[in-house]
Amino acid sequence: MDTKTAKPDPTEVVAETLRACGDLTAAALAEKIGMGYSTVTAKLRTLEDAGRAGRVQANGRTFWRLTTPPAQAPAVEAGADTNNTDTDSGRGGGAAAGPPRGVGSEPCRSG
Repeated sequence: MDTKTAKPDPTEVVAETLRACGDLTAAALAEKIGMGYSTVTAKLRTLEDAGRAGRVQANGRTFWRLTTPPAQAPAVEAGADTNNTDTDSGRGGGAAAGPPRGVGSEPCRSG
C-alpha cells in the first residue's frame, strides 16, 4: 500500500492562488505560496501559453491575472515549458486591460 500523499501540481497551485487572491506580481505570488520566484514565473508562463493567465501593467509593475474561469480552462500539459528561465519582459500581455483587481481589496480566499 502506497502511503505517500500526492503533491498538488505547482502550476495549479499558482492558478488557484491567483483565483483566490486576485492580481499579484510574480514576487508577491512566490512569497504567498512559498515557491521560488523562478519557479513561479515559469508556471505563470505555462499558464499564459495555455491562455489561462496574462499580464497587466500598472504603476510600472507587472501583475498577473487569470483570464479564464477554472471550469473553462484547458488542461496544462505536464512538463510544459517549466525550465524556461527568461525574464518577464518582452512576452506581451494576454490579460484584459485594466487596473489590477483584487490587490489590497480583500484577503485571499481559500478553497
